[in-house]
Amino acid sequence: MLIQTFERAYKVISHVLTTDAGEIYICRDVSEDREYTVLRLKDRDIVPGLIQYLTTRINNRTFDDYIEHFVFEDDFYLVLQYYRGVSLSEKLNSEHSSLKERLKLGAKILEKMVLLNMPSYFQKNCLTEKLIIVKPSLDISFNYLPSDIRDFAAADDRAVLQAFTGIFEKLFADELAKQSLPPLNQFYSSLQIERQLDYIELFRQYTQMCREAESFPEEEIQKPKSRWFLLWERVKKLLLGLKKLLMAVLIILAVGYLIYTIDKAVNPTVKLQKHFDYIGTVKIQE
Repeated sequence: MLIQTFERAYKVISHVLTTDAGEIYICRDVSEDREYTVLRLKDRDIVPGLIQYLTTRINNRTFDDYIEHFVFEDDFYLVLQYYRGVSLSEKLNSEHSSLKERLKLGAKILEKMVLLNMPSYFQKNCLTEKLIIVKPSLDISFNYLPSDIRDFAAADDRAVLQAFTGIFEKLFADELAKQSLPPLNQFYSSLQIERQLDYIELFRQYTQMCREAESFPEEEIQKPKSRWFLLWERVKKLLLGLKKLLMAVLIILAVGYLIYTIDKAVNPTVKLQKHFDYIGTVKIQE
C-alpha cells in the first residue's frame, strides 16, 4: 500500500492497530531511509476539530516529530516520526540500571519534553514505557500510538503529569517501595499534588532532586525507611529463625530415634516364645 502527498510517498511496511476510529501503520518514505507512524483516520466527525487543534497548537520548529497531516482518498492522515531501538520497558526489565543511570534517564525524558514542547495530547500519549526509546548514550526519543485520537481535546496538563508520574514510578520502583531516598520521595510527593504543568520548573526541581540524591550516602540509601517494608523484613527474619529452629528439632528427633533403634538391636528385650511342643513324635525339651 502506498500513501502519497505532493512531497512524499509513504510505503506501508507494517500494520500496527485497527480501531473504530481508523488504522495505524508503520511506513517508510520511499525517497529516504526514514520511518513514520501514520494514522489513517476514518471518523470524519472529529476531523475539523482535530485540524484546528493541530494548526493552532503545534509549533513545527520545536515539535519536529510531527511531520504533516493531509487528506488522501477521502481519509484523513496524520504522520509522526517513528524510531527503532530499545524501549524504556525493555531496558529496565532486561538490564540492571544503577540509581545514577536511572536519575539520568529521568532527566533526559524531561529534557526531551522541554525541547519538543508538544501539545498535551501527544505528550500524554508518548509518555509510556513502551514508547520511550533509549539509546546507548541514554538519549531519549519518543514514539507515538494515537489510537485514542478522539480524546485529543480532553488531554491537559494534569494528564501529562500523571503520565510522567507513571514513568517516575517505573524508574524508581525499588527506592519508592523502601522509601530509602528522602529527596526522591519528596519530589514524588510534589508530583502527586501538582496541578499545573511548567516544563521548565519541573525540570529545575528534578535537577535539584538529582543533585541531592547523588550526594546522599550510599549506606543510607540501602536502609529502607518504609514501616511496611521494615515490618516485612522482620517477619522474614522471624520466619527464617523458626525454620532453623524446626530443622534443629527435626535433627535432634532423628538422632534420638536412631540411638533408640541401635539400642534395641544390641539389647533385645523381647522373649522368644515357644509355639510347638512336638516335632512329629519327638517332644521338645524346655
